[in-house]
Amino acid sequence: MVVLSRNEAEALSSLLGDPSAFLSKTTGAMLLGSFIGTVLYGALLHQAYRYMRLYPTDGAFMKTLVPTVVVLETFRTVCDIHYCYHDLVTKYAQILDIVLYIPWSANLLSVCAVLVGIATHLFFILRIWKLKSHLRFLAVLATAFHVIELTLGIVMSVRGFQLGGPAYFSKKWLIALCFGAGTLADLSITGALLAVMYNGHSTHERQSSIWDSVSVYFINTGLLVLILDLVVFILVLSTDNNLYWSAVHAVTTKIYATTLMSVLNCRKLGSNDGLKIHSGAAVRSIAHARRLATVQRWNVPEEPETMPERITINVQTEREGDDADTDFAKLESGMTVDDKRFIGECPNPRA
Repeated sequence: MVVLSRNEAEALSSLLGDPSAFLSKTTGAMLLGSFIGTVLYGALLHQAYRYMRLYPTDGAFMKTLVPTVVVLETFRTVCDIHYCYHDLVTKYAQILDIVLYIPWSANLLSVCAVLVGIATHLFFILRIWKLKSHLRFLAVLATAFHVIELTLGIVMSVRGFQLGGPAYFSKKWLIALCFGAGTLADLSITGALLAVMYNGHSTHERQSSIWDSVSVYFINTGLLVLILDLVVFILVLSTDNNLYWSAVHAVTTKIYATTLMSVLNCRKLGSNDGLKIHSGAAVRSIAHARRLATVQRWNVPEEPETMPERITINVQTEREGDDADTDFAKLESGMTVDDKRFIGECPNPRA
């Protein structure tokens, strides 16, 4: 048990106020976040099992990425549970020990959460890169922001081991920069995917149900993760002497992984067994088949295809004349399509 002098005790009391209120804003908030995060962790395990059963032919990258995310989320869940057990059971009613010293699990929460975010966003960054469009620079920006976030997350963990509890109640700018970089990475990824999906929807004008729209625009693009990260960032800047931001981030970390699994498990991998390749279009047909396979495997939003403004179609037919000795008569007709509108047809029979 920690023993403080009278002056130190008075200073600590003036800083913390009511001990029970302080615990409710720190360990109590983390306990609620851990409850919700553990439920989402169970959903993640179910999604991972479903992925292994439905997509056994995926490449080595995805077969490595999914177990990696599950392992990181498992370790994060263990850290959440150990932190709450340490404060509420091991150090029960020892407010000074709880404030001045935090367990190893709490010090690893930040870097573990950053690693989970990077692992899941790696798929989305490559997903944007597969678009082959002008939005690739957003993938580069997201990568740069994640490098900054990882660096700051490591610094936060090191400070936690060095300073103990006060590390999470001082240097708020460091915590804000870490989560701010992660939020900017989310913004880059979500913005790129939303832009492509909106353009594709406007072009194809397909009718979809409300649930399909929510799944596509709100979950699969990472918009839900972006909103939660914004909430965490605002809580870091606007509140003091609490761990509300860490509790919300415990839930956000699980949403990272469940979003990834949602995108992977909603894919429809088609078969190209019925693909027919004719002479003269073999190269283009093979390229289109490979492009289609990439789109399906990575669940890449389809960009609107550019169509030629004018298409001219000429048809030439031959018919036999009335007299068997006469030559075949030729009939030519032409049709022009401009911007999906029929312009005209002009038959021109020739003997």
